[in-house]
Amino acid sequence: MLQSNQKVDSRRLLFHLYASQAILMLTGFILLQWVDEGWRCLFYWQDPVLWGSGLGFGLLVVAVDIVLTRMAPAHWWDDGGINRLLFQGRSLVHIVWIACLVAVAEELLFRGALQSLIGLWGSSLLFTLVHFRYWKRIPLMLLVFAVSLGFGVLVEWSGSLVPAIIAHFVIDCITGVRILLESDGLQ
Repeated sequence: MLQSNQKVDSRRLLFHLYASQAILMLTGFILLQWVDEGWRCLFYWQDPVLWGSGLGFGLLVVAVDIVLTRMAPAHWWDDGGINRLLFQGRSLVHIVWIACLVAVAEELLFRGALQSLIGLWGSSLLFTLVHFRYWKRIPLMLLVFAVSLGFGVLVEWSGSLVPAIIAHFVIDCITGVRILLESDGLQ
């Protein structure tokens, strides 16, 4: 019975994830209309340095997360099982798709549109508030805020969304794969 309920909850969670990401992406595209004409350069992707900086920052965040979760009390990092419910039992392709969708939608809105309109600190604060499942865990909220600032700095430094999208993707994808491996008993 619990497995059946968990599948229903997992499907509902997945539906809400897709719906929320569609709303975030649409909102991002709409808000981009108020950003200076130069917003198209945010999608410049040909420079390998952009990819490398995003990959490097994403891997750094994953490494810090692993160290912190091993050193700090487990209840500091408990998100209520949402990530586990989202990624457990998914195929690798589905995890990659989810990570890609979330990275593009959230970075389009928060770094592409909002950071241009309300600044680095304002967009990072909104990004943190949108991740409401972390509100009860101050360490998680602080980590999300710091990572969001890092995404914003990457965009400011590069003039492109690519490093932030890559970093966000790396973080979410590795998180999902780690959960998948743990649930399959492979880790």
